[in-house]
Amino acid sequence: MRQKREGAPVLDIAAVCLVITALLAYVNHRFVGMPTTIGVMATALVFSLALVGLDALGVAHGLREYEESLLRSIDFSDVLMQGMLSLPAGPERNTVVALTYCVVVFSILVQGLSIGRVTRLAMAPR
Repeated sequence: MRQKREGAPVLDIAAVCLVITALLAYVNHRFVGMPTTIGVMATALVFSLALVGLDALGVAHGLREYEESLLRSIDFSDVLMQGMLSLPAGPERNTVVALTYCVVVFSILVQGLSIGRVTRLAMAPR
């Protein structure tokens, strides 16, 4: 028998994020017309600022409480490790996490510091 976990299930969180992203992409496509990633980010920013403004006016107080309870119910370690990386708890998990951090740091340092040279070489006249 499976144990019941506290907090929001991983698939529910993913579903909520996908629905919100799809709605923001639609608003961008229909009304704004920016490139998709920029438009979704911009409409999310406007949406967030509107919610902050409504909360400051006292209109969206119940929504803020719901958002806070949803965020508190998420075990981010559980969502990241088991939901996104599919890593169950165990001794190998720490090794995989450490290797993942090493890859990210390597990518940021080596690729980030060399992208200028690569771009100049690619754009150089032949």
